[in-house]
Amino acid sequence: MSQISQEDFRKAVQTNFTVELNDQHFNLQLIECSDHTSKDVPDFERFSLLFESSDPLLLQSTYSLHHADLGVNDLFLVPVHGDDEVVQYEAVINRQK
Repeated sequence: MSQISQEDFRKAVQTNFTVELNDQHFNLQLIECSDHTSKDVPDFERFSLLFESSDPLLLQSTYSLHHADLGVNDLFLVPVHGDDEVVQYEAVINRQK
């Protein structure tokens, strides 16, 4: 993943990202960006991203997410909640500043 900041993702909340996989397009909306940075480890940036989609389930894996303003970012997505209508995916970022 490029060095897109937590603030960049925070500004992208409520916007759409696209995953292209096997000639299919999956649309995900970023619904939350949560800060998990700790005062005990100040030289690491930690945050999580929560996406939501009504498209078919994506398995836990690394995907290239395309965004109009943020470009392409490879993120490891994990399905964390779902029902017949919507699936939520989480990406956790923990990196040295």
